[in-house]
Amino acid sequence: MPSVFCPRCCPTFTAILVLMVCACTARAELKLAALYSDHAVLQADAQVPVWGWAEAGQRVAVRCGAGDEVVATAGVDRRWIVRLPPMRASATPIELTVPKFWYRFASFALSGDGDSFVAFFDIAQVPTDACKWEQSKTAIGPTVQDLVTALTTQQNTVATTPEPRDLDGHPGVYLEVRQPVGLDLQNCDLQYAVGWFDRVGNEVPTVGSDGFNAIWAVDLGDGQRVVITWGSYQPLSDKQRAVVQSIVDSLTIP
Repeated sequence: MPSVFCPRCCPTFTAILVLMVCACTARAELKLAALYSDHAVLQADAQVPVWGWAEAGQRVAVRCGAGDEVVATAGVDRRWIVRLPPMRASATPIELTVPKFWYRFASFALSGDGDSFVAFFDIAQVPTDACKWEQSKTAIGPTVQDLVTALTTQQNTVATTPEPRDLDGHPGVYLEVRQPVGLDLQNCDLQYAVGWFDRVGNEVPTVGSDGFNAIWAVDLGDGQRVVITWGSYQPLSDKQRAVVQSIVDSLTIP
């Protein structure tokens, strides 16, 4: 039975800052529970518990984004817990219909047959050279055109001509990117090419010349840009590609 996946309706955890309130000894160790990882999603409009471990008696402060700090003290079992105050959703929600046998492998991505994927990214940096990405990653502006310019001028990437494509009345741009035929990854940093970096610094490799990666950048207004990507790192059959396209076609902004 198809289901609805809403990837951007809650605050993301990437903005949470956890720090010691006072000086620590060399033996002190601050840990955050594994549940709270990059791209995790927090419930909007409700108190959110956050917990972890520290040196017994250590005071720990937790802050989400620009919110107020909440302080707790680790007990004799080294465990601490705080409850963040209710937060508003951080972005415009986007809904889509997920076909049978597709699964959600992260809070921002879906995967299906043939290594196909649909993902949502908050792109912060684009290397000027996808092959020499360690030395050339560059911060980009917040607009759709900022992203399109960075991708279409990126060295060692082949990009199609950008085309206008709206989403529920919101203006957007569509293009496809991939590695050029014959690119020798042995000469690239760490022997792979990178298309962009997300807001927390994770790099996203570019697909090979046999793969397919569509990018749909949509202007949501008020300085918000959402980037929807889909495709596969392997060649897709016409049937597999049609399934991916059906997910993209179901996108709506409620």
